[in-house]
Amino acid sequence: MTKLRVSVFDCRCGDVIARDVISDKGLILAAENLVLNDFIISKLKTIGITSVWIFKDSSRTYRYYEKKEKMVAGYKETVLSVKQVFNKIAAGKRFEYKEIKRIAESIYNNLDGIDIIIQYLNQLKGYDDYTYSHSVNVGFYSMLIGRRLHMQDSKLIDLIQAGVLHDIGKMKIDNELLNKRGKLTDEEFETIKTHSYLGFEILNGSSHFGINIKNAVLMHHERIDGSGYPTGAKDEEIGEYAKIVAIADVYDAMTSDRPYKKRVTPFEAFDMFLTTGLSTFDTSVLHTFLVNFSTHLVGAKVQLDTGEVGEIVYIPPHEIINPIIRVGSTFLKITRNESPQIVSFV
Repeated sequence: MTKLRVSVFDCRCGDVIARDVISDKGLILAAENLVLNDFIISKLKTIGITSVWIFKDSSRTYRYYEKKEKMVAGYKETVLSVKQVFNKIAAGKRFEYKEIKRIAESIYNNLDGIDIIIQYLNQLKGYDDYTYSHSVNVGFYSMLIGRRLHMQDSKLIDLIQAGVLHDIGKMKIDNELLNKRGKLTDEEFETIKTHSYLGFEILNGSSHFGINIKNAVLMHHERIDGSGYPTGAKDEEIGEYAKIVAIADVYDAMTSDRPYKKRVTPFEAFDMFLTTGLSTFDTSVLHTFLVNFSTHLVGAKVQLDTGEVGEIVYIPPHEIINPIIRVGSTFLKITRNESPQIVSFV
């Protein structure tokens, strides 16, 4: 598809960014595949961006929806594949390494459709097959972080496998306990916590998985302040993959519907990461995730607590919990504890 470098002053609403627009400090101001609108064009002019790369293709809109349909179908197939592999593990059958590698490569091949998958996940309702979709999502989000940390392709594939397999140990825990509605007893929570060790033991029986993948499965609930489990490891004792998977795991868990809780919006999850999360997650990895991931929410349609539907037109890099929303011809800045608030993505 043809790419063209044009002056910001020549940009029009509907033009699609063909390369990330990056500030002098390395912040992504407008991500690849972002559809430009008046607000974003004006903002780029204000902050001194003189030119951008755009796609020059009149059939792009049709291609987008064709690609979206294909990618969503691929996502569902990947979830089904994970379900089949995990169910075999639960039944005590042989671990299928080649299938996990194929699943990881399938997720990796979605790199050029990040916005489509993120939009779909934000709209996805219900919690059917949560264990399996969560595993795919954590692999996907881990990949996004690893990509922005400039990991080599081979390491990205390994990281995706770590994300997909992080909860494999739960296949050895009773399903009723995993999906219990209401508060767990101390004893039940201790049982749930064993899934890290159980997962490590499953992988440790295979020579196909490297130590970084195995440690990520073991340590994805560890926290840099030592408050995590199973060993209470701190900061540098926790591997890079585990630090990445930890953030991807918590983000997806918070923004997904569960039998015992409703999802929160991405911005509520961002708020948690920027408050209590600063002392429990690796700040370098967390910053990479928050700043880069938030750019992929621009263009999404959201339901407000006023009943109105708006569109996210801009997310300030230094105020990612305060997106700018357009409702009709009016622009609104969403501010914590003030109406209007985003209640869901539509």
